[in-house]
Amino acid sequence: MAVNSLFAEAKIVHNFSHMQDLFFNLPLLRGDGPVSELPAGPQAVLPAEAEQWIVDRSVTGLMMLKDGVLVQDRL
Repeated sequence: MAVNSLFAEAKIVHNFSHMQDLFFNLPLLRGDGPVSELPAGPQAVLPAEAEQWIVDRSVTGLMMLKDGVLVQDRL
C-alpha cells in the first residue's frame, strides 16, 4: 500500500523522508575500509530561479559535485 501513495502531493516529502518506516529494510554496515570525506571546492552560485524551484518541489536537501569536489551542500 505504501507504493500507492508514495508520490501523493500531500505525502511525498514525508514519504521520502521516512522510507525506513514504509518499506522493509535492513541496515548495512559500512565495512572496515577507510572512509574519505568529499573534498570541498569553491561554492557554486545557484541561479536566481533555483530558490523557487527548491520551494516548489519541497526539496529537503541539495548536494552538488563538480569534477569530484563538493560545491554545494544544503540540508
